[in-house]
Amino acid sequence: MNYQTGLANEIAIDPQEWRERLTSYYRETGTRSSAKQISVAMALGEQMAYTNADTLWLFMRRQKIQISRATVYKTLTWLVGAGFVHKKGNGHRTALYLVNQIQARFLATE
Repeated sequence: MNYQTGLANEIAIDPQEWRERLTSYYRETGTRSSAKQISVAMALGEQMAYTNADTLWLFMRRQKIQISRATVYKTLTWLVGAGFVHKKGNGHRTALYLVNQIQARFLATE
């Protein structure tokens, strides 16, 4: 259990299914996707606890992914709006993000 967030580290998201679900959503809604947006979503899917946008951006940069902070923030906003990601405030003017557990369970059982 992650004592910082109070969540068990049992959210397992199959990367292939996560990618397919995202691209399917793009197709169904007629939304234009980009490789960078998919990269942000995939990186967030690897996180087992709530993370903020800057930490996610640093995680991606360490993996040699060339991406701007603005793209990370915009993509996280889109993921929240689409219902894929839960956003919560931490009381320090920083939002924290995590792939919705319901969405993760849905992907695991599809």
